[in-house]
This record gives sequence, C-alpha cells and structure tokens, in this order.
Amino acid sequence: MYQIASWAFQRWEKIDEERGLRRFYEAEAKQDIFGTWLVVKSWGRIGQRASRTVVVEVASRDEALATLSEISITRAKHGYTEKP
Repeated sequence: MYQIASWAFQRWEKIDEERGLRRFYEAEAKQDIFGTWLVVKSWGRIGQRASRTVVVEVASRDEALATLSEISITRAKHGYTEKP
C-alpha cells in the first residue's frame, strides 16, 4: 500500500565560483509500485541532468528516513548546503 504522504525529498548544493564548482546531490525516500521502500540518490552538475543515480532498497520507511539523515550529515561534512 502506498504512503505517498510519507515520502521525503532532500536536495543539497555546493557552489565554489573560484573553482568553477557547481554540484548538487538529491535523495528521495519513496516506494516502488509494489510498496517496497527505496532511497533514490542522484548527483551531478547544477543545470544538467544527474550524472549518476543509485537506487537502494530498504526494509521500511523508518530505515529510509534514517538513511536520508545519514546522507544529510555526510553532505554537510563535504561542504554542501541543504536547499528547500
């Protein structure tokens, strides 16, 4: 059973004009057509489509949200800022 209201999306960006760096990282917790929870991670250059996308199957919504939290901590350590 879908729980669309429980899905979550986060985006982070890292911009360094001096180095010509304009990167983004996105992560989404959602379900597939069978109701399985997934974490979909995408990243690349701002203004272009994602250069890479990885889909990870997780056991539950709680695990998906915990994974998003871990990603957020890692992105902050790498100098990314979260975007609304």
